Amino acid sequence: LACRAGYFTFDQLCGSALGAADYLAIAQALHVVFVDGVPIMDLNDLDRARRFITLLDALYDNDCVVVIYAATEPEFLFVADKKNNTFSEKARDDKTKKARDEAFAFDRAVSRLAEMGSVEYLTHARENRPPLAIDILKAPDLDV
Repeated sequence: LACRAGYFTFDQLCGSALGAADYLAIAQALHVVFVDGVPIMDLNDLDRARRFITLLDALYDNDCVVVIYAATEPEFLFVADKKNNTFSEKARDDKTKKARDEAFAFDRAVSRLAEMGSVEYLTHARENRPPLAIDILKAPDLDV
């Protein structure tokens, strides 16, 4: 079985200044990605929620198998309507609008997670995953 797998914590992937290019590099380098410690996110976690969504998009678009250990079921990982009394009224309104936007994006991510757990997706990922560049370079029948 030729497979590349990587284990990451949520904080390693989504708690630092990583972006789409970083997630794309991970998705192209690995077949299976384990993400441990995904927390329940709220209004204070918009950056981490965005990064998580971007990570899932990269993994999905590159036919990666993802295994997630999370605090709850996917549909409950982002709580957009949680009250945050530490903000001024305007800041809370601005943040609430952003939270609604993220909640919409997160709903799409939850749908992708469900699909990524299906037999159809896993079969598709196994059959359609392109070989890794290192495997192509090691192939004995190539004139390189």
